[in-house]
Amino acid sequence: WLDNSKSSGFIMNVQTGEKVVDGLSGPHNPRYLEEGSWAVCDSHNKGLAIKHVDGTVSSVDLGGFTRGFALDDSYFYVGVSADRNHSSQDENSHIAVIDRGTLQISETIPVPFPEIYDIVAIPDDFANSLVENRRELIPFDETARIIELEHQVERGVEELERIKAGNAFVNKLRRIKKYIHG
Repeated sequence: WLDNSKSSGFIMNVQTGEKVVDGLSGPHNPRYLEEGSWAVCDSHNKGLAIKHVDGTVSSVDLGGFTRGFALDDSYFYVGVSADRNHSSQDENSHIAVIDRGTLQISETIPVPFPEIYDIVAIPDDFANSLVENRRELIPFDETARIIELEHQVERGVEELERIKAGNAFVNKLRRIKKYIHG
């Protein structure tokens, strides 16, 4: 699929078999907006494609691999991941907030991870509850986090030692084999 993905993607009405949007490269997260109108992440083209009711298509260039899409009455929210083939370890993704009326980027929200898979809109009261109760839901103690990270480092060092010991054993077997077979 990857070799033939340039402009070969589409959204199809499964009831009629009609391609309602085509010419996409790596489509993700299609959303039906209103009668005859669609929006979809055009991932390999690094943007959002919008097919309007009149049949015209607009594109918003977002500069990165797009996947993850939610919307409300005023905005589109599109996940833009760091380039997994060229990014450094510290490169992060973001959510582009696009004004539905102007198709202009209103804001970008940084996400401290290299890739976004999906974005889900949640009701305001649920979001407010999460914020109000965040300490009970996600206990965060700086000292506990540092201790946990130290334990992770210790486990990593132990794993490296096991690998080295295993390699020493393999090297010893090779020397014995060489001695036996000359």
